[in-house]
Amino acid sequence: MLGLCQCKNSPPILIEQPQDMIAELDKPMAIHCRTESSSLDDLHIDWYKDGRLVTTDPNARIITEFMALHIINTMPQDAGIYYCIAKNSYGQTQSRKARIQFLKLDKEFPVSPISTSASLGERIRLRCQPPYGSPNPIVYWIKDGKNLSVPLDHYDLILPSIQKSDFGSYRCIASNGLIRQSSIAYLTEFHRPKLTIQPSSSRIDLHRGQSIDLQCHINNDQYDIEWHFNNKIIR
Repeated sequence: MLGLCQCKNSPPILIEQPQDMIAELDKPMAIHCRTESSSLDDLHIDWYKDGRLVTTDPNARIITEFMALHIINTMPQDAGIYYCIAKNSYGQTQSRKARIQFLKLDKEFPVSPISTSASLGERIRLRCQPPYGSPNPIVYWIKDGKNLSVPLDHYDLILPSIQKSDFGSYRCIASNGLIRQSSIAYLTEFHRPKLTIQPSSSRIDLHRGQSIDLQCHINNDQYDIEWHFNNKIIR
């Protein structure tokens, strides 16, 4: 937006100057330079990046409007120092210099934590490798939606001795200004199945040709049972 300045015969006055910005790559961006001038007929605004005049891109990716510079789809090479110069027949005014930086953080985690079960006292490692980012993201973990303040082994979460309070849901979080969350992983308690073998005696004496019925009962039907004889599976 520009206005007519009440002061006569003077260079343009900048009432909104370009500001430092951290933006996301591959997204649209605009830098503003709002001006008041005693003469609107000959008012002209030029944009500069790293000291060089910015012109409208032939592919319309960069558009220099009267009061704003628009970048439709930002790219790494768009980072730099920007400023505008407003001119009229009475002189020119240069804006402050604004530093434009970009963030990038891919969406996919190369390695995400996997749900697992563990026994009390067991040592568990939940693995994570964050997505590529610029600048490099920091990594932290949340459990049941709350931040964990624990040291990490590279990006992995180590639980050295599982306690009841450790069971729950875990996420690996990557952040460099942008934030990405890994898939959720559940840590549940492993209950060792109870086996009952009949007959219960550890030694059974038989006569040649005599038959025997050995039975194995388990208190969890999620498990398969294998029989072994002399360290070989009986099929």
